[in-house]
Amino acid sequence: MTPENDTQLDKHVIDKIETKWVRYQFVRSVGKNARLDVHGIPGVDKEFRAVKLYTNQGATG
Repeated sequence: MTPENDTQLDKHVIDKIETKWVRYQFVRSVGKNARLDVHGIPGVDKEFRAVKLYTNQGATG
């Protein structure tokens, strides 16, 4: 990062945090890869937490 980017980010302060649990299912089996055995089995619910941040400057993500 350059000092110019640092000063732009210094102006942003986290104003609000939203979290939400998201549930999804694989539409087909993915199979094996280097790390995992067969995975992505259709019909099995997976869940993860999504986080959305808001700043006082109007940025979100």
